[in-house]
Amino acid sequence: TDAGGVTSAVEIYNPSGGASTARASLSAPRRFHSLVVQTGDRLWVAGGETTGGTILASSEFYDPSVNQWISTGALLSPRAGHATVNLGSGALLLAGGWNSSPVLATSERYDSASGIWKQGWLANGRANHTATLLPSGRVLVAGGTGGGSSAAILDLGTGVWSPTGSMATAREYHTA
Repeated sequence: TDAGGVTSAVEIYNPSGGASTARASLSAPRRFHSLVVQTGDRLWVAGGETTGGTILASSEFYDPSVNQWISTGALLSPRAGHATVNLGSGALLLAGGWNSSPVLATSERYDSASGIWKQGWLANGRANHTATLLPSGRVLVAGGTGGGSSAAILDLGTGVWSPTGSMATAREYHTA
């Protein structure tokens, strides 16, 4: 967002040159969305909320070779305040967030090769939390609104979420 609210403007920072460069704008202004590096230097954005409070289901990736955002289709559920993790091989996982309900207890997995979204479930609903791909290939979600100090692990092989140890302090809007 900028001082005036939600924006679709995009800048990419070059640490070696110490400067930002404007790039093609997103298809829609958004905040509370997720952004991950999908592969190489391709960025992927999903969901979020517009200035008017509309929750978005759109997703798109940035192709730097043509300086263009390309739609990857709609999420199964519009969501904002969710966490996204790159699972590798073009697969992405979105977990939790909110739309018309205070927190969502759902997750979605996207396969860029097939362009298909599949739905799963969380151990409990949460938003404004973190999701981290662990070295074991499992995904850890922690904290957030509705999650408090709790954490859960997703086994990607079985698709089952299991509660795990809690954090010492409840938190939301944190990073991992």
